[in-house]
Amino acid sequence: NMSTTLKTFAQKQLLAEEIRQNILKLTEEFYQNSWFQAVYQQTLTKNQYIASLANNYQFVKWTTRLLGRIVGITNDEELRNHYLDHLRGEINHEKIVERDLTTLGADLNYVINHMVPNKGIHQFMCVQESMSAFYADPVKFLAVPIAIESLTAHLNSEFLEALQQCIAKWGFQKPIEAMRYLSSHAHTDGDPDGHWDQTLLMIKKYLTNDHQVLQFLSIAKMVIQSVNEGYESLMQLPDLASIESSSLQIIEEVDL
Repeated sequence: NMSTTLKTFAQKQLLAEEIRQNILKLTEEFYQNSWFQAVYQQTLTKNQYIASLANNYQFVKWTTRLLGRIVGITNDEELRNHYLDHLRGEINHEKIVERDLTTLGADLNYVINHMVPNKGIHQFMCVQESMSAFYADPVKFLAVPIAIESLTAHLNSEFLEALQQCIAKWGFQKPIEAMRYLSSHAHTDGDPDGHWDQTLLMIKKYLTNDHQVLQFLSIAKMVIQSVNEGYESLMQLPDLASIESSSLQIIEEVDL
């Protein structure tokens, strides 16, 4: 049998490390999807990028309310304060998406009031809503932010530069103004004291057994694989600029 000291070490280090390594692996696989490859290859269309932001908006607008619900059911003071800090850091983040969409000329009224997220993003939303409302387990809910925020926390400068070049190709003089959401979250989630590291610290403190690890990994896989499906589906969207250009050409030919 393990000594109490060894058990404590395993709990605080090994269990959380297993979570960390698996999340990083899932994140790296996510970065290989066709949406990211289109950014690197400079083939991403404006329509595909707008759709990615619009789908992100569908869940970002609920983040503070979901965290508020978790705060209300968390009896442990330290964990409750963690969620309160996280909540403060998420206030008005949907406004950042709105500014990006406005810069890109998107139909903001449609995105805010009428849009339904694509199936993959909707599946992710159902997972986090289930963790929050049905299971209502503040420790288990940590699996959601450690997964979803990993996807922005580990974005590197190479990707952000490639995205900036894509946006510039669409005719925007200041492309950084159309990517505030992703560039800011690379910092708020990925900085040494960012959301991802802070959530990992909570996991080290509150995970106590293998059963929890298996639950965490199952939830994390559902989150990341659902979001991945959502991003992959964006690549089926048509290039509206190309269609518009073709239509103009047809009109000109008819006029002739």
